[in-house]
Amino acid sequence: MFFIFYAITIVVSLLMFPPMLIGWFKLCQNIDKGISVGGFEILKPYRDMQLWWRGISFALLGLVVNLLVLGLFALAFSGAIADFVHQIEAQQMAVLTGAKPAPPSFPIGFMLGYFGFIFVSMFLQLVYMVGFTEISLRPTSATAAMKSAVEAVLKNALKLLLVMICVGIVFYIAFFIISIVLVLIIGLVSFIHPVAGVIAAVALFLPLMLMLYPLMFSGHYFMWKGLLGASAPHVPNTYDSTLSV
Repeated sequence: MFFIFYAITIVVSLLMFPPMLIGWFKLCQNIDKGISVGGFEILKPYRDMQLWWRGISFALLGLVVNLLVLGLFALAFSGAIADFVHQIEAQQMAVLTGAKPAPPSFPIGFMLGYFGFIFVSMFLQLVYMVGFTEISLRPTSATAAMKSAVEAVLKNALKLLLVMICVGIVFYIAFFIISIVLVLIIGLVSFIHPVAGVIAAVALFLPLMLMLYPLMFSGHYFMWKGLLGASAPHVPNTYDSTLSV
């Protein structure tokens, strides 16, 4: 039952989320151009079936690419992964039998695979978001957008890595400080009444969570703008031949 509902969730996400993601990127572009927009701007792509289908097509292409690349990566490190799994199983059996488990060891192959998986996943995520922004804002086909995104991310891999490290550190520190302040406020309110503490937690943390999506999507938009927005050639497709870059 769990896997059935999980599969349904994946299918529904692939069908329903792409238009909203397109709407977010169009909203960011309009704001960047100084065009007046409303909060429901992100829902407009649901009325454009061609744009909807383009989003689904790219999402499916991204899913296939992710499965293929990560599958090949897992296959390349299958030996190290299997050894680590056997080590965990041996430790669990020792605990069940009352014996002293062997100290954990991390083979170099497993460590390379672990950190390699992190970098490969980050690369695929960047490629996916740059490509999705491309098909959202210009009439580029899914395959052409994926190709352009791969080339752009590879060309600027070191710069993107440095930017992500810097942004990640700043974001972590800021979120940590803000969270401490909010937790202290909620704790003080909870001394008055537990229900008041719950209400304060929702009232304080909900706006913070709602800010993450605009920050995330605007960050991806400006990343696309810096990588492809001003330099990528127009790639015609069959969806709308009247559109131009």
